[in-house]
Amino acid sequence: MIYVDEFCPCVGHPGFPFDETCQMIADSLLELHAFAQKLQIKPGQFKKYHYDLVSSQRKRAILAGACIDIDEFRKCWAAWKEIYGRNKA
Repeated sequence: MIYVDEFCPCVGHPGFPFDETCQMIADSLLELHAFAQKLQIKPGQFKKYHYDLVSSQRKRAILAGACIDIDEFRKCWAAWKEIYGRNKA
């Protein structure tokens, strides 16, 4: 499953070219990268285990079937943080 969260402001973040962004994650990296490629999202937008999306990309992701349930997004995000943190230790 692919998930997107709500937008958050990014003003004041050095080197970040957008005023706001959201994140797109998935149950697996393979699924995430395939979905991003289908939507023609640039590989440079990938960070650790998510893609940063702008408004038009978020809309396309939702139209293509991404889940917008914030509770489900948070569960998936927490799982990735646990995996990523464990791999970094």
